[in-house]
Amino acid sequence: MSQGSIVGSVRDSRNQPLTGVDVFLRRSQQTNLPRAQPQSTRTDAQGSYRFADVPSGVYKLRAAKAGYPDVESAELSVTANETTAIDLTVLISTSPRQPSPQSTLSAPPLSQVPELYDEPQFTVAGVTQADAGGHGSDVTTRATETLARKTVSLGDKSSPKVLTGTESNEASLRSRLSHDPDDFEANLQLGSLLLERGLAKTAQPFLLNAVRLRPNVAESHHLLGRVNEKSNNSLEAVREYQRAAEIDASEANLFDWGTELLSHLALEPATEVFAKGNHLFPKSDRMLIALGIAWYSRGFYDRASRSLVSACDIDVANPEPYLFLGRLQELQMSALPGASEMLARFAKLRPENALAVYYHAIALSRELGNSQQQNVQPDAANDDKQNAIENLLKQATRLDLNLAPAHLQLGIIFSARGDLQQAVSEYKKVVAISSADADTASEAHYRLAQAYSRMGLKIEANRELELHRQLTKESEAEAARQQRNLQQFVISLKRSAPELKSDH
Repeated sequence: MSQGSIVGSVRDSRNQPLTGVDVFLRRSQQTNLPRAQPQSTRTDAQGSYRFADVPSGVYKLRAAKAGYPDVESAELSVTANETTAIDLTVLISTSPRQPSPQSTLSAPPLSQVPELYDEPQFTVAGVTQADAGGHGSDVTTRATETLARKTVSLGDKSSPKVLTGTESNEASLRSRLSHDPDDFEANLQLGSLLLERGLAKTAQPFLLNAVRLRPNVAESHHLLGRVNEKSNNSLEAVREYQRAAEIDASEANLFDWGTELLSHLALEPATEVFAKGNHLFPKSDRMLIALGIAWYSRGFYDRASRSLVSACDIDVANPEPYLFLGRLQELQMSALPGASEMLARFAKLRPENALAVYYHAIALSRELGNSQQQNVQPDAANDDKQNAIENLLKQATRLDLNLAPAHLQLGIIFSARGDLQQAVSEYKKVVAISSADADTASEAHYRLAQAYSRMGLKIEANRELELHRQLTKESEAEAARQQRNLQQFVISLKRSAPELKSDH
């Protein structure tokens, strides 16, 4: 069998080599070759490791050391007679902690998260196409990708506002440049103007000139990041956003850098950027929202909830953090820390908002589930809470007749109490709502099939079950297509932190 090798090093987030780290190599689940037992090695005094004679294929690396959280690499390809270099970096931990055997990636306690006073110690080394296999059937993965896209929409990638010039007429700007091609402000303003008109490719040469003339102006790099983002040049976009943030660590520059990483599922670096942004701008609710979504996307649900709860407290009247928190609570079957109080407050602040009322109901239902499992409340109290949940769901559907998830939850309540006619009525409302997302509609068809089966209506049950299967298949295919089109970043540790120079 054709073989290659893998080499690299493991360092902490202060760029110090880590000796005695166990590095495990395992074949990816997406490969067609048989799965073998993971190989392992240990880093030497320089923090280096090596795997020789590795069969060609797709693999993942995991680094584990007591006192540090485990870290896992993205998928990497091994090619015959070639050496693949992969460096890994882990967060600094201040007290010993044994790695969790259930997880290959663990969050350190809050007290152990490094305070990011300096720039994050990583850089984007390249891009790779994501492997869609296996992702399409994971509803949670699709939900987190949607949350990441919504987080990106909180950004305000606007034109620079600090320029001394106020000229915005294209003809005048071109006239200035015809007399002086090295007029920095004219290049920057014309590039910005063209970009705002949707002419990213036309804007690019003027912004490249601006960067050439004054390489340390953050606004030029930020605008070039936007140009590359609109041109689907993800690698250059994130590099330009990073350069802008390194020159000027403003709230906007850090947020846009982080969301570009988040949108390409570079989750650990995105978390690091948002953590620094939260440290520098603790009153930025969108930075806390983004940090929460980054934590959630990595599977750290309690920490995600705490970040979003903190965001809710910054501007009590701002609905955005409540909506994100509500969606996270909807996705989780157990109650998230602080979510119930915040979502109750949201419903009180916005009683006319159907989603606010619906998310309050969801939070109460998660609390009810916890109390029933733990038997911490008498049945009467649980009955009162169940009635409150039902009333809130009915209120939400009155406020918005097309709120499909609320109808679905009402159907589940009716079905549980044996009122199958009412349940069927609610499920039918869900499948009739054109705006219902595929996962909600698919679940409604499945629950309709169950209800019909209990009613002895086998033909109707089989029809709904087939519709459920079709929707699930279509949803998985669409998710796989989106995953194939997603460029994921290859992240490398910065050996040092020299000033980056533009390639232009």
